Amino acid sequence: DAQEALAIFSSHPCKVVISDIQMEGTDGIGLLNKLKEIDPFIQVIFITGYSSVQSAAEALKLDNAFEYLAKPIKNMDTLFDTTRRAQQKYDLEKSLSARKFENEKGFAIFKNIFDSMESIVYVADMQTYELNYTNKKFNSVFNDSNPLPPKSTCWETMQAGQTGPCPFCTNKRLLNPDGTPAPPFEWEFQNTKTQRWYSLVDKAIEWYDKRIV
Repeated sequence: DAQEALAIFSSHPCKVVISDIQMEGTDGIGLLNKLKEIDPFIQVIFITGYSSVQSAAEALKLDNAFEYLAKPIKNMDTLFDTTRRAQQKYDLEKSLSARKFENEKGFAIFKNIFDSMESIVYVADMQTYELNYTNKKFNSVFNDSNPLPPKSTCWETMQAGQTGPCPFCTNKRLLNPDGTPAPPFEWEFQNTKTQRWYSLVDKAIEWYDKRIV
């Protein structure tokens, strides 16, 4: 059952768990969620009968389970191959997470520099316009609720009366035809929220998660 599985996992952690869905007490979906609390990278393969295929599909849709295989398993090579791919996904996700953590630590040094500046500094996603970073000066001018609400965009935070991306957005000027960052674009603009004039320098950069922002 799930409780026994959790006890075994706690003393013998692994990368991949193969579980049934229908069990007494906590079912396989509940077990998966508890395993993710212990190790968020754990990969779970469900072995399931026809009646629980929908539950397995729902777990996959939520991106929690790695795969489900229907009973009975007639080809063990399928199970071995699925387990191997699940192990590879575990290693990849853990490696990416560790790399992101190191990159974030490195960026923390630059945050201290940006926060000491009297210039407004912000980083926005060039596709979604979501603000990834704002320095102290930015927050004192534009951000009454610190921290910013999740998924706040530059156009709604920095401008007045905008219902979508600004028509004067400079994003299209910041990339070369091959998608690489272009030289900085310098301009002046009267902000629609503060009514103050600003000298601006916009530059596309590679963010610590490798996005161009």
